[in-house]
Amino acid sequence: MSDSDKERGAYYTSAQVARTLVRWAIRSANDTVLDPSCGTGVFLEAACSRVISLGGSSRTIFGIELEQNAYCQTASKLSVYSKHPPTLLRNDFFAIQNISLPAMKAVVGNPPFIRFQRFKGDSRRQALDRAREVGVTISPLTSSWAPFVVYACHFLQKDGRLAMVLPREILQARYARPVLEFLQKSFRNTTFISFWERLFPGLDQDTLIVLAEGHKQPFDGFFFSELDGIDTLEQDEHEIATTARRIEHVPLISGERNIRHLQIPSTTLELYERLTLHPKTVRLGEVSQIKNGHVSGANRFFHLSHETVREHRLPLEVLRVAIFNSRALQGPIFSQSDWSVASSQGNAGYLLHIGDKVVHDTVHTYLNRKEALGLLQRYKLRTRKPWYRIPGVTVPPTFLSYMSGERCWLIQNEANVVVPNTFHTVVPHAEKNIGGDTNAPASLCSSWLSSLTRLSTELEGHTLGGGMLKLEPSEAKRVLLVSPTQGALDLKTVNRLVRKDAWDQVQEMADRHFLEGILELSERECSMLLEAVNLLSQERRGRRRVG
Repeated sequence: MSDSDKERGAYYTSAQVARTLVRWAIRSANDTVLDPSCGTGVFLEAACSRVISLGGSSRTIFGIELEQNAYCQTASKLSVYSKHPPTLLRNDFFAIQNISLPAMKAVVGNPPFIRFQRFKGDSRRQALDRAREVGVTISPLTSSWAPFVVYACHFLQKDGRLAMVLPREILQARYARPVLEFLQKSFRNTTFISFWERLFPGLDQDTLIVLAEGHKQPFDGFFFSELDGIDTLEQDEHEIATTARRIEHVPLISGERNIRHLQIPSTTLELYERLTLHPKTVRLGEVSQIKNGHVSGANRFFHLSHETVREHRLPLEVLRVAIFNSRALQGPIFSQSDWSVASSQGNAGYLLHIGDKVVHDTVHTYLNRKEALGLLQRYKLRTRKPWYRIPGVTVPPTFLSYMSGERCWLIQNEANVVVPNTFHTVVPHAEKNIGGDTNAPASLCSSWLSSLTRLSTELEGHTLGGGMLKLEPSEAKRVLLVSPTQGALDLKTVNRLVRKDAWDQVQEMADRHFLEGILELSERECSMLLEAVNLLSQERRGRRRVG
């Protein structure tokens, strides 16, 4: 795949997946079919073959593609149907509202996955306008696939069908909720099919298949199915759709649930939801204030090593000891010795933190370096007054790693470091009397270790490509934990065990104390929570399910 393809969000579907979606979507010789972003034509080829096998003509097949090279490749492939050629348009899909197309029985395809950072300007405005014309208001922070799906349905006839490959964000992202509501209002039923193996191994984004049918028919339900991999699609696709389990659409659309909730056993989900109402559980946001760490705007300039401090003779008055990233973490306590080790490895050091006025000549010299002058073009620095003063620099008693491959850490800040926005600051509410003022951080950090809280981070957070789990402040506030007012583990003992990689022992200690001792759960119930944690963690990191 070329860099230009990635820039446009063009990730082409395999012929195997395209054939399966087309077989499901096209059911008669007379079906009219549209691929609104046909790329190199894999869906159109499958559609032509399918219609002809049913006794129809490829004249009923339509495709749209903007990029010239892809359009030419597709035109060349479809030239074999010269007797009854499909219709291929070179155009921007969002610009075709005035082009006459017949009402479609099926829309199939794989829309471009352009994230909102690159989906901007006139293209974004036009896409959002088309979605608004159909009756759906989508956030400007959306990726391109969302308005694409909505506008594609505009071309469907009554009782038509939609079959698309989409990002898993449709069942997870806040901006996708209007799309879910639109599907609920527009189709009789919609089935979401997720996979343990990635449909696009080279794409740093997880995907699923959406099969929606009964356009403009009374709503019957949302359904969900999870398959091992692409090979499973070779079975009868109608059976896959009909054997999927029904899921509640209201909490999905409202954001109370997401795809992660759908992937654990229903009995475990019922247990989890029952525990959210337990008098001895709380959400993290109920007992603490959670904020993003500081944003320097130029970490390479403001994050300093010992060597840089010595080289430029920067005074202690403008330096704050700092942690830079989660590679510095070794356990639930971040100590002064941890900071020293991390500093030697480049994962911690100092933050250049200057007040309103620069009073030292060496600081003036450092700020006037050529490298600094080039930084002034950056938005954060350009809009800051003065540009070198970083707002929001604090020493939190605890801090949270907001993105992780294995687990999200809640850390007691024994080294009194300031934390950048690779972490969230977590400050216990004084009025909650968590273990007394001095023990509040340790109480929070030990409660964080239970299987219940680990499962909650998986459910409330959201997954990114590469197996990463991310917790935004709003998501971190919803993480469930046993109330830290109920007592704590000896965090220093836990810290020693973690550094020996004795995670099983730590998990057993935490679950016995918090889940069995305080919540009075059975061993089986504790096992159910831990099994769900392992299931979601394995799925997130792309490991094939066993059994």
